[in-house]
Amino acid sequence: MTNNQAQTIAYATDTIGKLFLQTAVPIVIIMMVNGLYNVVDAWFLGIYVGAEALAAVTLMFPFQMIIIALSMTVSSGMSSILARALGAKDRQKAEVSFTLAHLISTIISTLTILLFTLWGADLVISMANGDALIENQSYSYMKILVWACPLMFYLTLHNDALRAEGYVKIMTLISLAGTALNILFNYILIVQMDLGVEGSAYGTVGAQALSFIVLLIFRHQQKKSLGLCSLTHTELSPIIKSIFGLGIPSGLNFLGVGLVTIIVIYALQIWPPADYSTTISAYGILTRVTTFTFLPLMGFAMATQTLVGHNFGAGHYSRSRDILMAAIKIAFIYCVSIEALFFLFAADIGRLFVDDPKVINDVTRLIPYMIIMFFSFGPMMIIAYYFQAIGSIAKAAILNLGRTYLFVIPLLFILPIYYGETGVWSARPVAEIGMWLLTLWVLKSGKRHKLVQDASDG
Repeated sequence: MTNNQAQTIAYATDTIGKLFLQTAVPIVIIMMVNGLYNVVDAWFLGIYVGAEALAAVTLMFPFQMIIIALSMTVSSGMSSILARALGAKDRQKAEVSFTLAHLISTIISTLTILLFTLWGADLVISMANGDALIENQSYSYMKILVWACPLMFYLTLHNDALRAEGYVKIMTLISLAGTALNILFNYILIVQMDLGVEGSAYGTVGAQALSFIVLLIFRHQQKKSLGLCSLTHTELSPIIKSIFGLGIPSGLNFLGVGLVTIIVIYALQIWPPADYSTTISAYGILTRVTTFTFLPLMGFAMATQTLVGHNFGAGHYSRSRDILMAAIKIAFIYCVSIEALFFLFAADIGRLFVDDPKVINDVTRLIPYMIIMFFSFGPMMIIAYYFQAIGSIAKAAILNLGRTYLFVIPLLFILPIYYGETGVWSARPVAEIGMWLLTLWVLKSGKRHKLVQDASDG
Protein backbone atom coordinates (compact mmCIF):
# COMPACT_ATOMS: atom_id res chain seq x y z
CA MET A 1 0.00 0.00 0.00
CA THR A 2 1.40 3.41 -0.99
CA ASN A 3 1.63 6.41 1.32
CA ASN A 4 -1.18 8.12 -0.62
CA GLN A 5 -3.49 5.11 -0.31
CA ALA A 6 -2.81 4.71 3.41
CA GLN A 7 -3.42 8.40 4.02
CA THR A 8 -6.68 8.34 2.06
CA ILE A 9 -7.93 5.44 4.20
CA ALA A 10 -6.91 7.27 7.37
CA TYR A 11 -8.81 10.40 6.31
CA ALA A 12 -11.96 8.30 6.03
CA THR A 13 -11.60 6.08 9.13
CA ASP A 14 -9.58 7.76 11.90
CA THR A 15 -11.34 9.76 14.59
CA ILE A 16 -11.85 13.43 13.81
CA GLY A 17 -9.74 14.47 16.78
CA LYS A 18 -6.85 12.30 15.64
CA LEU A 19 -7.13 13.65 12.09
CA PHE A 20 -6.93 17.24 13.32
CA LEU A 21 -3.89 16.39 15.42
CA GLN A 22 -2.13 14.68 12.52
CA THR A 23 -3.13 17.07 9.74
CA ALA A 24 -3.93 20.44 11.29
CA VAL A 25 -1.24 20.68 13.96
CA PRO A 26 1.72 20.44 11.53
CA ILE A 27 0.16 23.01 9.19
CA VAL A 28 -0.70 25.33 12.08
CA ILE A 29 2.87 25.08 13.37
CA ILE A 30 4.18 25.93 9.91
CA MET A 31 1.92 28.96 9.65
CA MET A 32 2.84 30.08 13.16
CA VAL A 33 6.53 29.87 12.38
CA ASN A 34 5.98 31.74 9.11
CA GLY A 35 4.10 34.40 11.03
CA LEU A 36 6.86 34.47 13.63
CA TYR A 37 9.32 35.26 10.86
CA ASN A 38 7.27 38.34 9.95
CA VAL A 39 7.33 39.47 13.57
CA VAL A 40 11.07 38.85 13.95
CA ASP A 41 11.77 40.58 10.64
CA ALA A 42 9.82 43.63 11.83
CA TRP A 43 11.79 43.53 15.08
CA PHE A 44 15.12 43.46 13.22
CA LEU A 45 14.04 46.38 11.03
CA GLY A 46 12.57 48.42 13.86
CA ILE A 47 15.45 47.95 16.29
CA TYR A 48 18.46 47.89 13.94
CA VAL A 49 17.30 50.08 11.02
CA GLY A 50 14.57 52.34 12.38
CA ALA A 51 10.87 53.16 12.27
CA GLU A 52 11.23 54.49 8.71
CA ALA A 53 12.26 50.99 7.56
CA LEU A 54 9.04 49.59 9.03
CA ALA A 55 7.11 52.30 7.20
CA ALA A 56 8.90 51.48 3.92
CA VAL A 57 8.14 47.76 4.18
CA THR A 58 4.54 48.49 5.20
CA LEU A 59 4.02 50.58 2.07
CA MET A 60 5.09 47.55 0.02
CA PHE A 61 2.77 45.19 1.87
CA PRO A 62 -0.01 45.65 -0.74
CA PHE A 63 2.34 44.59 -3.54
CA GLN A 64 3.35 41.51 -1.56
CA MET A 65 -0.30 40.64 -0.97
CA ILE A 66 -1.04 40.94 -4.68
CA ILE A 67 1.76 38.50 -5.51
CA ILE A 68 0.63 36.13 -2.76
CA ALA A 69 -2.94 36.43 -4.04
CA LEU A 70 -1.87 35.36 -7.51
CA SER A 71 0.10 32.38 -6.22
CA MET A 72 -2.68 31.35 -3.83
CA THR A 73 -5.24 31.46 -6.63
CA VAL A 74 -3.34 28.76 -8.48
CA SER A 75 -2.19 26.66 -5.51
CA SER A 76 -5.50 26.77 -3.62
CA GLY A 77 -7.53 25.82 -6.66
CA MET A 78 -5.09 23.05 -7.50
CA SER A 79 -5.07 21.66 -3.95
CA SER A 80 -8.86 21.45 -3.86
CA ILE A 81 -8.80 19.43 -7.09
CA LEU A 82 -5.93 17.24 -5.85
CA ALA A 83 -7.67 16.40 -2.57
CA ARG A 84 -10.84 15.22 -4.30
CA ALA A 85 -8.99 13.49 -7.16
CA LEU A 86 -6.73 11.55 -4.80
CA GLY A 87 -9.72 10.77 -2.56
CA ALA A 88 -11.43 9.30 -5.63
CA LYS A 89 -8.16 7.53 -6.66
CA ASP A 90 -7.96 9.47 -9.95
CA ARG A 91 -4.19 9.94 -10.19
CA GLN A 92 -4.24 11.03 -13.84
CA LYS A 93 -6.45 14.02 -13.07
CA ALA A 94 -4.25 14.89 -10.10
CA GLU A 95 -1.06 14.93 -12.18
CA VAL A 96 -2.64 16.92 -15.01
CA SER A 97 -3.84 19.51 -12.48
CA PHE A 98 -0.40 19.61 -10.88
CA THR A 99 1.29 20.17 -14.25
CA LEU A 100 -1.19 22.82 -15.36
CA ALA A 101 -0.66 24.70 -12.12
CA HIS A 102 3.07 24.92 -12.89
CA LEU A 103 2.39 26.29 -16.36
CA ILE A 104 -0.09 28.88 -15.07
CA SER A 105 2.31 29.95 -12.31
CA THR A 106 5.11 30.50 -14.81
CA ILE A 107 2.96 32.73 -16.99
CA ILE A 108 1.57 34.81 -14.12
CA SER A 109 4.91 35.35 -12.37
CA THR A 110 6.54 36.45 -15.64
CA LEU A 111 3.77 39.00 -16.22
CA THR A 112 4.17 40.23 -12.64
CA ILE A 113 7.84 41.01 -13.22
CA LEU A 114 7.04 42.84 -16.45
CA LEU A 115 4.30 44.99 -14.89
CA PHE A 116 6.42 45.98 -11.90
CA THR A 117 9.33 46.88 -14.17
CA LEU A 118 7.07 49.21 -16.15
CA TRP A 119 5.04 50.88 -13.39
CA GLY A 120 6.40 49.83 -9.99
CA ALA A 121 8.50 52.96 -9.44
CA ASP A 122 5.58 55.31 -10.07
CA LEU A 123 3.37 53.44 -7.61
CA VAL A 124 6.05 53.58 -4.92
CA ILE A 125 6.46 57.34 -5.38
CA SER A 126 2.73 57.94 -4.97
CA MET A 127 2.54 55.88 -1.77
CA ALA A 128 5.62 57.39 -0.09
CA ASN A 129 3.83 60.76 0.15
CA GLY A 130 6.96 62.78 -0.59
CA ASP A 131 9.34 61.02 1.83
CA ALA A 132 12.45 60.31 -0.29
CA LEU A 133 14.09 57.98 2.26
CA ILE A 134 11.01 55.77 2.58
CA GLU A 135 10.52 55.87 -1.19
CA ASN A 136 14.04 54.57 -1.92
CA GLN A 137 13.87 51.87 0.75
CA SER A 138 10.45 50.71 -0.44
CA TYR A 139 11.49 50.31 -4.07
CA SER A 140 14.80 48.59 -3.24
CA TYR A 141 12.98 46.08 -1.03
CA MET A 142 10.16 45.26 -3.44
CA LYS A 143 12.30 45.02 -6.56
CA ILE A 144 14.19 42.06 -5.11
CA LEU A 145 11.02 40.20 -4.13
CA VAL A 146 9.33 40.78 -7.48
CA TRP A 147 12.24 39.42 -9.52
CA ALA A 148 12.26 36.30 -7.33
CA CYS A 149 8.48 35.80 -7.34
CA PRO A 150 8.53 32.72 -9.67
CA LEU A 151 10.38 30.90 -6.90
CA MET A 152 7.67 31.81 -4.40
CA PHE A 153 4.96 30.64 -6.82
CA TYR A 154 6.54 27.20 -7.23
CA LEU A 155 7.25 26.78 -3.53
CA THR A 156 3.63 27.59 -2.61
CA LEU A 157 2.42 25.20 -5.29
CA HIS A 158 4.50 22.27 -4.06
CA ASN A 159 3.68 22.85 -0.39
CA ASP A 160 -0.05 22.70 -1.12
CA ALA A 161 0.47 19.61 -3.28
CA LEU A 162 2.41 17.84 -0.52
CA ARG A 163 -0.43 18.57 1.90
CA ALA A 164 -3.01 17.11 -0.48
CA GLU A 165 -0.83 14.04 -1.11
CA GLY A 166 -0.54 13.32 2.62
CA TYR A 167 3.16 14.21 2.96
CA VAL A 168 2.38 16.52 5.86
CA LYS A 169 5.50 15.70 7.89
CA ILE A 170 7.99 16.49 5.14
CA MET A 171 6.05 19.63 4.25
CA THR A 172 6.29 20.67 7.89
CA LEU A 173 10.03 20.03 8.10
CA ILE A 174 10.81 21.89 4.87
CA SER A 175 8.67 24.87 5.84
CA LEU A 176 10.08 25.09 9.36
CA ALA A 177 13.64 24.81 8.10
CA GLY A 178 12.97 27.47 5.47
CA THR A 179 11.59 29.90 8.02
CA ALA A 180 14.47 29.26 10.41
CA LEU A 181 16.91 29.95 7.57
CA ASN A 182 14.99 33.11 6.72
CA ILE A 183 15.37 34.42 10.26
CA LEU A 184 19.07 33.46 10.29
CA PHE A 185 19.72 35.12 6.93
CA ASN A 186 17.89 38.27 8.01
CA TYR A 187 19.97 38.44 11.18
CA ILE A 188 23.17 38.13 9.16
CA LEU A 189 22.12 40.54 6.40
CA ILE A 190 20.32 43.15 8.52
CA VAL A 191 22.15 43.08 11.85
CA GLN A 192 25.64 41.92 10.91
CA MET A 193 26.02 43.25 7.35
CA ASP A 194 23.82 46.34 7.79
CA LEU A 195 21.96 45.86 4.48
CA GLY A 196 18.69 47.26 5.84
CA VAL A 197 15.48 46.48 3.98
CA GLU A 198 17.43 44.92 1.10
CA GLY A 199 18.87 42.43 3.58
CA SER A 200 15.34 41.47 4.58
CA ALA A 201 14.39 40.82 0.95
CA TYR A 202 17.57 38.86 0.15
CA GLY A 203 17.08 36.75 3.27
CA THR A 204 13.58 35.80 2.14
CA VAL A 205 14.70 34.85 -1.37
CA GLY A 206 17.68 32.84 -0.13
CA ALA A 207 15.56 30.80 2.27
CA GLN A 208 12.95 30.12 -0.41
CA ALA A 209 15.61 28.93 -2.84
CA LEU A 210 17.12 26.44 -0.39
CA SER A 211 13.66 25.16 0.63
CA PHE A 212 12.68 24.57 -2.98
CA ILE A 213 15.89 22.66 -3.70
CA VAL A 214 15.25 20.34 -0.74
CA LEU A 215 11.65 19.87 -1.85
CA LEU A 216 12.69 18.87 -5.36
CA ILE A 217 15.20 16.38 -3.95
CA PHE A 218 12.42 14.81 -1.86
CA ARG A 219 10.11 14.51 -4.86
CA HIS A 220 12.89 12.90 -6.90
CA GLN A 221 13.42 10.28 -4.18
CA GLN A 222 9.71 9.55 -3.67
CA LYS A 223 8.72 7.77 -6.86
CA LYS A 224 5.04 7.64 -5.84
CA SER A 225 4.72 11.40 -5.35
CA LEU A 226 3.03 13.52 -7.99
CA GLY A 227 5.08 14.54 -10.99
CA LEU A 228 4.72 16.58 -14.14
CA CYS A 229 3.04 14.90 -17.09
CA SER A 230 2.30 15.51 -20.76
CA LEU A 231 -0.68 17.75 -21.49
CA THR A 232 -0.94 17.04 -25.21
CA HIS A 233 -3.62 14.35 -25.05
CA THR A 234 -5.78 15.77 -22.27
CA GLU A 235 -8.80 18.05 -22.31
CA LEU A 236 -7.42 20.94 -20.28
CA SER A 237 -10.19 23.52 -20.35
CA PRO A 238 -12.37 22.04 -17.56
CA ILE A 239 -9.37 21.67 -15.24
CA ILE A 240 -8.15 25.20 -15.93
CA LYS A 241 -11.63 26.53 -15.19
CA SER A 242 -11.74 24.52 -11.95
CA ILE A 243 -8.32 25.77 -10.82
CA PHE A 244 -9.37 29.38 -11.26
CA GLY A 245 -12.96 28.85 -10.16
CA LEU A 246 -11.93 27.22 -6.88
CA GLY A 247 -8.77 29.27 -6.37
CA ILE A 248 -9.99 32.76 -7.21
CA PRO A 249 -11.98 33.14 -3.96
CA SER A 250 -8.82 32.55 -1.89
CA GLY A 251 -6.70 34.61 -4.27
CA LEU A 252 -9.13 37.51 -4.26
CA ASN A 253 -9.17 37.32 -0.48
CA PHE A 254 -5.43 38.07 -0.39
CA LEU A 255 -5.82 40.62 -3.17
CA GLY A 256 -8.48 42.28 -1.06
CA VAL A 257 -6.03 42.58 1.83
CA GLY A 258 -3.64 44.37 -0.50
CA LEU A 259 -6.35 46.66 -1.86
CA VAL A 260 -7.54 47.52 1.63
CA THR A 261 -4.00 48.47 2.62
CA ILE A 262 -3.62 50.66 -0.46
CA ILE A 263 -6.91 52.42 0.29
CA VAL A 264 -5.93 52.90 3.95
CA ILE A 265 -2.59 54.43 2.92
CA TYR A 266 -4.18 56.86 0.49
CA ALA A 267 -7.03 57.63 2.92
CA LEU A 268 -4.45 58.62 5.54
CA GLN A 269 -3.02 61.06 3.01
CA ILE A 270 -6.47 62.62 2.51
CA TRP A 271 -7.50 62.52 6.19
CA PRO A 272 -4.04 62.69 7.76
CA PRO A 273 -3.22 61.67 11.33
CA ALA A 274 -0.88 63.78 13.46
CA ASP A 275 2.17 62.15 11.84
CA TYR A 276 1.74 60.13 8.62
CA SER A 277 4.97 58.11 8.81
CA THR A 278 4.43 57.36 12.51
CA THR A 279 0.94 55.99 11.91
CA ILE A 280 2.14 53.96 8.91
CA SER A 281 4.87 52.44 11.11
CA ALA A 282 2.31 51.58 13.81
CA TYR A 283 -0.01 50.14 11.18
CA GLY A 284 2.88 48.04 9.87
CA ILE A 285 3.65 46.65 13.32
CA LEU A 286 0.03 45.69 13.90
CA THR A 287 -0.20 44.18 10.43
CA ARG A 288 2.74 41.89 11.26
CA VAL A 289 1.37 40.94 14.67
CA THR A 290 -2.20 40.33 13.51
CA THR A 291 -0.85 38.31 10.58
CA PHE A 292 1.02 36.18 13.11
CA THR A 293 -2.31 35.39 14.80
CA PHE A 294 -4.19 34.98 11.52
CA LEU A 295 -1.83 32.55 9.78
CA PRO A 296 -2.33 29.64 12.23
CA LEU A 297 -6.07 30.08 11.79
CA MET A 298 -5.64 29.93 8.04
CA GLY A 299 -3.49 26.82 8.39
CA PHE A 300 -6.23 25.19 10.43
CA ALA A 301 -8.79 26.12 7.77
CA MET A 302 -6.55 24.64 5.07
CA ALA A 303 -6.28 21.40 7.03
CA THR A 304 -10.05 21.36 7.44
CA GLN A 305 -10.40 21.82 3.68
CA THR A 306 -8.11 18.83 3.07
CA LEU A 307 -10.02 16.57 5.48
CA VAL A 308 -13.41 17.60 4.13
CA GLY A 309 -12.24 17.30 0.51
CA HIS A 310 -10.97 13.74 0.94
CA ASN A 311 -14.10 12.60 2.79
CA PHE A 312 -16.44 14.34 0.38
CA GLY A 313 -14.56 12.91 -2.60
CA ALA A 314 -14.95 9.43 -1.07
CA GLY A 315 -18.69 9.97 -0.51
CA HIS A 316 -18.57 10.31 3.30
CA TYR A 317 -20.92 13.30 3.47
CA SER A 318 -22.03 13.07 7.10
CA ARG A 319 -18.43 12.78 8.25
CA SER A 320 -17.56 15.89 6.24
CA ARG A 321 -20.18 17.88 8.14
CA ASP A 322 -18.95 16.54 11.49
CA ILE A 323 -15.46 17.77 10.63
CA LEU A 324 -16.93 21.20 9.84
CA MET A 325 -18.73 21.49 13.17
CA ALA A 326 -15.65 20.49 15.16
CA ALA A 327 -13.51 22.96 13.24
CA ILE A 328 -15.90 25.86 13.91
CA LYS A 329 -15.73 25.26 17.67
CA ILE A 330 -11.93 25.08 17.70
CA ALA A 331 -11.61 28.25 15.60
CA PHE A 332 -13.94 30.19 17.91
CA ILE A 333 -12.01 29.23 21.03
CA TYR A 334 -8.73 30.23 19.38
CA CYS A 335 -10.04 33.62 18.24
CA VAL A 336 -11.50 34.53 21.63
CA SER A 337 -8.19 33.65 23.30
CA ILE A 338 -6.16 35.78 20.87
CA GLU A 339 -8.48 38.75 21.26
CA ALA A 340 -8.16 38.58 25.04
CA LEU A 341 -4.36 38.57 24.80
CA PHE A 342 -4.35 41.64 22.56
CA PHE A 343 -6.39 43.66 25.02
CA LEU A 344 -4.41 42.47 28.04
CA PHE A 345 -1.03 43.39 26.51
CA ALA A 346 -2.01 46.29 24.23
CA ALA A 347 0.45 48.70 25.85
CA ASP A 348 3.41 46.32 25.47
CA ILE A 349 3.13 45.34 21.79
CA GLY A 350 4.62 48.52 20.34
CA ARG A 351 7.56 48.44 22.76
CA LEU A 352 8.67 45.10 21.33
CA PHE A 353 9.52 46.70 17.99
CA VAL A 354 10.49 50.35 18.49
CA ASP A 355 11.51 52.77 21.21
CA ASP A 356 9.74 55.73 19.59
CA PRO A 357 6.98 56.77 22.03
CA LYS A 358 4.81 58.22 19.24
CA VAL A 359 4.79 54.91 17.36
CA ILE A 360 4.12 52.99 20.58
CA ASN A 361 1.14 55.22 21.41
CA ASP A 362 -0.26 54.82 17.91
CA VAL A 363 0.00 51.02 18.16
CA THR A 364 -1.99 51.09 21.40
CA ARG A 365 -4.55 53.45 19.86
CA LEU A 366 -5.18 51.26 16.81
CA ILE A 367 -5.44 47.85 18.52
CA PRO A 368 -9.15 48.08 19.48
CA TYR A 369 -10.15 48.90 15.91
CA MET A 370 -8.16 46.03 14.41
CA ILE A 371 -8.96 43.27 16.90
CA ILE A 372 -12.38 43.92 18.49
CA MET A 373 -14.29 41.56 16.15
CA PHE A 374 -11.60 38.90 15.75
CA PHE A 375 -13.69 36.37 17.69
CA SER A 376 -16.08 36.11 14.74
CA PHE A 377 -13.42 35.83 12.04
CA GLY A 378 -12.37 32.22 12.60
CA PRO A 379 -15.74 30.43 12.41
CA MET A 380 -16.66 32.32 9.24
CA MET A 381 -13.33 31.42 7.62
CA ILE A 382 -13.90 27.73 8.39
CA ILE A 383 -17.33 27.82 6.76
CA ALA A 384 -15.90 29.47 3.64
CA TYR A 385 -13.13 26.87 3.31
CA TYR A 386 -15.69 24.11 3.81
CA PHE A 387 -17.70 25.22 0.80
CA GLN A 388 -14.48 25.47 -1.20
CA ALA A 389 -13.55 21.91 -0.19
CA ILE A 390 -16.81 20.43 -1.46
CA GLY A 391 -16.63 22.40 -4.70
CA SER A 392 -19.46 24.84 -3.94
CA ILE A 393 -17.85 27.69 -5.84
CA ALA A 394 -20.64 30.26 -5.47
CA LYS A 395 -20.93 30.02 -1.69
CA ALA A 396 -17.15 29.86 -1.21
CA ALA A 397 -16.78 33.00 -3.30
CA ILE A 398 -19.45 34.92 -1.41
CA LEU A 399 -18.00 34.09 2.01
CA ASN A 400 -14.36 34.52 1.02
CA LEU A 401 -14.88 37.83 -0.76
CA GLY A 402 -17.85 39.40 0.98
CA ARG A 403 -15.92 40.84 3.93
CA THR A 404 -13.48 42.79 1.80
CA TYR A 405 -15.39 43.65 -1.35
CA LEU A 406 -18.94 44.10 -0.04
CA PHE A 407 -18.11 45.73 3.28
CA VAL A 408 -14.55 46.86 4.11
CA ILE A 409 -13.70 48.61 0.83
CA PRO A 410 -17.03 50.47 0.49
CA LEU A 411 -16.89 51.48 4.17
CA LEU A 412 -13.34 52.81 3.71
CA PHE A 413 -14.73 55.20 1.11
CA ILE A 414 -17.83 56.16 3.11
CA LEU A 415 -16.92 56.37 6.82
CA PRO A 416 -13.91 58.73 6.54
CA ILE A 417 -16.15 61.32 4.85
CA TYR A 418 -18.08 61.64 8.11
CA TYR A 419 -15.53 60.63 10.76
CA GLY A 420 -12.13 61.42 9.22
CA GLU A 421 -9.22 59.21 10.29
CA THR A 422 -11.43 57.45 12.86
CA GLY A 423 -13.66 56.32 10.00
CA VAL A 424 -10.66 54.70 8.30
CA TRP A 425 -10.05 52.43 11.28
CA SER A 426 -13.75 51.84 12.03
CA ALA A 427 -14.40 50.22 8.64
CA ARG A 428 -13.03 46.83 9.71
CA PRO A 429 -15.17 46.17 12.83
CA VAL A 430 -18.32 47.50 11.14
CA ALA A 431 -17.65 45.20 8.19
CA GLU A 432 -17.42 42.20 10.49
CA ILE A 433 -20.99 42.80 11.64
CA GLY A 434 -22.07 42.80 8.01
CA MET A 435 -20.25 39.51 7.47
CA TRP A 436 -22.18 37.85 10.28
CA LEU A 437 -25.44 38.76 8.56
CA LEU A 438 -24.14 37.59 5.18
CA THR A 439 -22.94 34.25 6.58
CA LEU A 440 -26.29 33.60 8.25
CA TRP A 441 -28.05 34.35 4.97
CA VAL A 442 -25.80 31.93 3.05
CA LEU A 443 -26.32 29.16 5.60
CA LYS A 444 -30.09 29.58 5.60
CA SER A 445 -30.45 29.76 1.84
CA GLY A 446 -30.99 26.66 -0.27
CA LYS A 447 -30.94 23.33 1.53
CA ARG A 448 -31.08 24.31 5.17
CA HIS A 449 -28.34 22.85 7.34
CA LYS A 450 -27.53 20.04 4.86
CA LEU A 451 -24.29 21.73 3.95
CA VAL A 452 -22.62 18.85 2.17
CA GLN A 453 -25.40 18.67 -0.36
CA ASP A 454 -24.69 22.26 -1.41
CA ALA A 455 -21.90 21.05 -3.68
CA SER A 456 -24.48 20.81 -6.42
CA ASP A 457 -24.68 24.62 -6.36
CA GLY A 458 -21.09 24.80 -7.59
